[in-house]
Amino acid sequence: MAKTIVFECASCRQEKPLSEFRENFRLKLGHDGSCKECKNKQSQQVRDKTKSKPCSAEGCSMGQSARGYCSMHYARLRRDGDVGQAEPLNYSHRPHDRPQCIEEGCSDLRYCRRRCEKHYLKFMWRTSGPCVVDGCDKVAATKKHRLCQKHDRRRRCYGDPLLLAPAKMGPGTCCSIKDCVDTVVARGWCAMHYGRWHQNGDVNYEPKVLPVGHTKEDDSGYVLIKVPGHSEANRSNGLYAAEHRYVMSEYLGRPLIENENVHHKNGVRTDNRIENLELWNRSQPSGQRALDKLAWAHEIIALYEPERDKL
Repeated sequence: MAKTIVFECASCRQEKPLSEFRENFRLKLGHDGSCKECKNKQSQQVRDKTKSKPCSAEGCSMGQSARGYCSMHYARLRRDGDVGQAEPLNYSHRPHDRPQCIEEGCSDLRYCRRRCEKHYLKFMWRTSGPCVVDGCDKVAATKKHRLCQKHDRRRRCYGDPLLLAPAKMGPGTCCSIKDCVDTVVARGWCAMHYGRWHQNGDVNYEPKVLPVGHTKEDDSGYVLIKVPGHSEANRSNGLYAAEHRYVMSEYLGRPLIENENVHHKNGVRTDNRIENLELWNRSQPSGQRALDKLAWAHEIIALYEPERDKL
């Protein structure tokens, strides 16, 4: 029976099993010093102490949540910089009760941020400024990119605030890149150009093409060589071949058959000198009758007798 691991709680000083402690991998032990029960009691005490104090906003009897205000007035403070009056934030279900704009001398109903639509646009103009696109006199809707809603949507959908949506996105539509006749897949681009934009941020990105003869190692420690079109090129979408099989195939002057494999004499998989390679055959006759074995023997002799000097 497995032994239960126990730890002493730093608050109640009682030994409790490890399951009574919350995981906390930022600590060296990997869990909190206090048990779950003590942690819950401490959190509840903090909440009760905070809620026992009324909100600092005038006319609000709710308990404090942060910075001396309740959750509603604290949200207003973060959004508008002012807690405002004790009134609901959303009037969509009763628009006739919506208060007036806070700007002096304005009697229009509020639209957003306690202002009417006209003063809200002026407020956004002062804080965010105009759209940075030349010829656009609309208010910037985002502070990060400083674009209006229309140009920001183009940026998110097509990658460029000045790029218009393709006129047609159905089957047979050609890629919007010049001289490209492939079919559109997404954002007005074909699969190749869309993949370049998605991975590199540029539809005109030209990937680095490795030369023929380039070598690399696979997960098993064998060396792969780039020889597209070769009979042994059956790795990485037909671009690479195992170098030891490629060397043996070139040495024999023929493709290797299914039952042939190449063995490294010294056991080093990266040593692909022809002097270190030997050809093995794992074929066997299909039956045990003498005629079957004789036919198999003639087949082996006919295959390897002309290559005796190379084996």
